[in-house]
Amino acid sequence: MKKRIIASIITAVCMAMIMSFVQAVCNVGLFSDTFMYVWLRAWKISTVVAIPVSYFLPPKVAALVNKHISE
Repeated sequence: MKKRIIASIITAVCMAMIMSFVQAVCNVGLFSDTFMYVWLRAWKISTVVAIPVSYFLPPKVAALVNKHISE
């Protein structure tokens, strides 16, 4: 249980960082004066969303895949 929580948090933080970085580059440009502010704000918000999603969603997805796809 503890490993799953830690793995979910690390995964969520990394994914949120990468995805918010790409979105910030697309929206304001890498060399914009507001890039760091926009990126860090987006990262903060997306991490808050990503942590519970990365904890609760994978078991549901695995159950759905196992139900519909046989080996």
